Amino acid sequence: MAGSPPASRVALAGVAAGAAAAAVFGSAAFAVGPAGPAAGPVLSSRLRGAAAPGVSGPAANAASSGSSSVAALSLGSVLAAVAVAGRKQRVGSKRAAKVARQQAASSSVATATLKDFSNSLPECPATIWKADNIDIDNLPPVTTTGLLIIDALELGDALQNGSELQWFKAQRSTIMAQLQDHGAILFRNFDTTTDATGFRAFYDSLELNPCLDPIHTSGLRKMEHKKDAVYEAVNKPSLAQHLVGLHNESTCVKTATYGAFVCFKPADEGGGEFLLADGAAIINDMDKDVLRRLYTDKIRISVSNLDLNFIGALPDEYKESTASWFQDLILKTVAPKFDMDLEMIYGTDKSNPYRLQAIEHAQSPINTHPVTGQPVWFCNIHNHSRYLRDRRPCTVPEVGMTDVYKGDLSPIDYNDVAHINEVCERNIKRILMQKGDVILLDNYRVLHGRDVFQGERMHAVTWFESCGQDNRRNGETKAKTDDFMNSLINKPELAASLEGAFHIAYLSGSLAGHSRTALYHRARRLTEKELPHRSRALAQSVRLGSFELVVDRSIASTRSIPETMADTGEIQLEARDLSKQMGGLLVLRCDVNLHTDILDTPDIFWDEDRFEPNYQSCRSYLDIDKRVDILNQRLGVLKDLYDLLQNSLNVKHGTKLEWIVIILILVEVMLEVIELVHDAGSN
Repeated sequence: MAGSPPASRVALAGVAAGAAAAAVFGSAAFAVGPAGPAAGPVLSSRLRGAAAPGVSGPAANAASSGSSSVAALSLGSVLAAVAVAGRKQRVGSKRAAKVARQQAASSSVATATLKDFSNSLPECPATIWKADNIDIDNLPPVTTTGLLIIDALELGDALQNGSELQWFKAQRSTIMAQLQDHGAILFRNFDTTTDATGFRAFYDSLELNPCLDPIHTSGLRKMEHKKDAVYEAVNKPSLAQHLVGLHNESTCVKTATYGAFVCFKPADEGGGEFLLADGAAIINDMDKDVLRRLYTDKIRISVSNLDLNFIGALPDEYKESTASWFQDLILKTVAPKFDMDLEMIYGTDKSNPYRLQAIEHAQSPINTHPVTGQPVWFCNIHNHSRYLRDRRPCTVPEVGMTDVYKGDLSPIDYNDVAHINEVCERNIKRILMQKGDVILLDNYRVLHGRDVFQGERMHAVTWFESCGQDNRRNGETKAKTDDFMNSLINKPELAASLEGAFHIAYLSGSLAGHSRTALYHRARRLTEKELPHRSRALAQSVRLGSFELVVDRSIASTRSIPETMADTGEIQLEARDLSKQMGGLLVLRCDVNLHTDILDTPDIFWDEDRFEPNYQSCRSYLDIDKRVDILNQRLGVLKDLYDLLQNSLNVKHGTKLEWIVIILILVEVMLEVIELVHDAGSN
């Protein structure tokens, strides 16, 4: 027949199809075939093909060729059909089971009554420190370590009728006991945990009681789903290329007991592996001499750098007082937002004398697990060490750079830091989480981190204060959580340049006269292109605020002068001191009006004049022009006072000179009289 393929090609096709079908079906037969294990080898022997009995020679070969091709093709088709049917049956059964579990999970979540945590989350509990008298040389061995994996696909009939939440509830005690043994559990292929509501139902079924992040009030971690107490887990594009080192979710004063990380969407271009390490295994692997030094010396963690370089441009007599004023101001305004028992110290890292660092108080790098009594590495040096951050991917701006020092604020030996890094890296387990994966961890036992990633990613986390009992403060009257910084920092439109300028401006006091709510609502409406231009006005406001501070101190220092004049009628000030103060006043007036750009419109608006109204509106809202006028008026009052003092001293000096002249004249008259008397006597 025209167009028919040659017999040899048909035979090859048939054999190939048969072999492929046999390979598929044979392997399947071992797994689910009705004939059991024997079915595979039987099919394989037939597919290898034996010569037809009683047929030989060319004719036989030809006949054999045609018939074998048909037989092979027919057998291949049959086997392929059977194999496909078997695969469909298996896939169909798995899909049906998965659909059943999804429907059961959705039904369970939908019918559950879930409490709204938006305004009722308790504070993160206090850190439980049991760090005294730990015998470094005789640490107990780690009997169980390593991540435990619970895979829904391997549970089979254990998931009764596809009900995952019922299974979690039934297994709660076992799961929490396994968590205490292993430190972390990975839940995989569960359909309940693919969204925030299902994730909430998951941890509710385990009776885990959520709490605020230890540094919630700082705003460093955004709450993605407030009603479900779900925070985002470092997904911001600006931090995608930042490696988050190993750390406990802890400060010196607050520590979450448990944490649950969930993947709603893995990084679509790769990376973002979850890092996990057993704190008990780390200290057992660490060199005892290094461990003993750190345990004896203790550590202090610096959490922020604020470079107040403008203080260096002030007159010498104002530098110390201005630095002290900012130190006190920021301690009172910033430290409560972090709730970390911070101390504000200048120049600890020796890089800049005007770098103000927020540093935690001394703490032990080793702690004892509050339940098991197992000594654990309870230290965030792998994440916070500046030495390590400078040698790995890090995109944190300087204001957010951290460092770790000894308890006396001296630097930790770099060899010790390198050893700590080597031991931590050796104990890291890397987990590439998929959608719906949950890692439940004991925050006192294990440390966690995150590798760099590409593209978009959505991981989240909830922190817990306890398990198996109601939240401690549910029945208490609780003030509304301080969400101002958290809401403000995590607004998308504030995530760029305004993030730094606005907060420094507010915390430095230059915006203190304005309502935070009004500033917040104005900032919400900014677009990304408007931010840099408005931030210029904010920067000018900060600079002007520093001058206002100096003028306030000058006024305070001269207040006693007119009061003394009113009481005694005298000026108790030397001319030299007055000249120095007048010189300082002149320098300040020149700085405000000549040497800074407070009164100028930035040159960039020559090229981008369409954004000048945004700059001018922000400048107007901050009352910069009015504040400059008031500042100059106050400087004018000071100048009038100094002019009065100068005139008074001039008058006093002139009077003194006049008296000297009068005395000299009197002396000359007396000398003349004496000379006349002497001449008269001589005659």
